[in-house]
Amino acid sequence: MRKTVLLLLFSGVITALSAQQLLVKSISKQTFSESGGYFYPKFSPDGSFLLLTSANYAGLKQAFLANQQVRELSSDPGAGYNAQLSFDGSTILYTKIELVNRLRHNSLYSVSLATGDKKQLTAPARDQIAPAFAAGKPVYVKSKSLQRPGVAASELKPLVTIEDRKMVVYSSSGRKVLDPVGNDASYIWPSFSPDGTKLLFTVAGRGTYITTADGKNPVALGKLNAPVWLNAGWVIGMNDLDDGGRVVESTLWAVSVNGKIRQQLTASDQGIFMYPAASVDGRRIAFNSDRGGIYLMEIQ
Repeated sequence: MRKTVLLLLFSGVITALSAQQLLVKSISKQTFSESGGYFYPKFSPDGSFLLLTSANYAGLKQAFLANQQVRELSSDPGAGYNAQLSFDGSTILYTKIELVNRLRHNSLYSVSLATGDKKQLTAPARDQIAPAFAAGKPVYVKSKSLQRPGVAASELKPLVTIEDRKMVVYSSSGRKVLDPVGNDASYIWPSFSPDGTKLLFTVAGRGTYITTADGKNPVALGKLNAPVWLNAGWVIGMNDLDDGGRVVESTLWAVSVNGKIRQQLTASDQGIFMYPAASVDGRRIAFNSDRGGIYLMEIQ
């Protein structure tokens, strides 16, 4: 009887632990119509296509997952860095990089996916630009100021960006600098959770953290580079190693938002996998290899 009880208890523990893990159902390499390296994938809101770019963020392409066709949206330098999709998936915002009098300048463009029409929204300037959408319209941070043409303050959702190595949140309440861990921390890869209640970010040389939306109560997740939200309970990222010049190993990991569960999603002998992106429904993860191959992971 005692053995039976212990067996039932042990089975219950195993079941509970299994319920706390993600199940990797499949990993497949995409065979797009155009050859060449693709990097830094980003899902469309409906999950029908990916935004892809080159290793140095030059150009921007739309890759359809159903038929593997690829469409060029822009060939501009820098177009793939922090490109943003509207909530309905109809418009893309991207930043173009160009040299003016031998100095780097940035300008903001929008592209209609229905027509392919491209529109310049800002003139080239030395300032960095952080684009976003609010109420279906383009907004952007420039010169440490949020520009919101045609958008009321009440329609804004908090936007987090990096300025002078610090996190800065722009919202209807104004501009606020966040420094959750202090000690001259240098922040990268910030993002709000899908429900807007938590903030995810990495501190260079110290690891990744989650805090409340106002930057309080930091929870350490350990090393997890290029982190993104999978859903309200999990974040995903990469554990990469380099030799000082190139990445020699990189695996994908998932970590629970409380930092208590770490799960390896890919093995080192499968390939060098980096820069994961999650679909809106949290059921698929897209990522690239070090050679520019694009992969899809189905999870449960």
